[in-house]
Order: sequence, then C-alpha cells, then structure tokens
Amino acid sequence: MKYLFLNHKMNLTKEEFLNYQEELLKLDTNDIEFVVFPSSTYLSLINGDNFKIGSQDVCEYDDGSYTGEIS
Repeated sequence: MKYLFLNHKMNLTKEEFLNYQEELLKLDTNDIEFVVFPSSTYLSLINGDNFKIGSQDVCEYDDGSYTGEIS
C-alpha cells in the first residue's frame, strides 16, 4: 500500500478547495491511501468518499506555509 498525505496548510481559497476536491474524487484510489488535511474551516465541505480526512490547528499568522496551521 502506498500512502499520500495532502496538507493544504493555509494556501487554498474556498473555491480552490472545492475545485481541488472535485479532481481528487475523480482519481482511482485503489492502490493509494489518501489522507487530506484541509484547512479546518473547510472540514464541513469535504467529501471523504475516496480518502481519509485529517485536520490542522490554529496559527497566529494571516497566511503562509505553516505546516498544520490555519489563521
């Protein structure tokens, strides 16, 4: 089994996230274990049919590549 962890950090807008998710749902995930870590503000929008879901914690900065953080 191969694993792929996708951490969005604080880099996607809501529209970008929804488009990204549409593309993920088209993928054949039979041989890969996907785990998606969207910004916590998008957790209610995610469709985890083809992948597992993780979450991130809170960050004091407005934006940037802070691993596991949201502003």
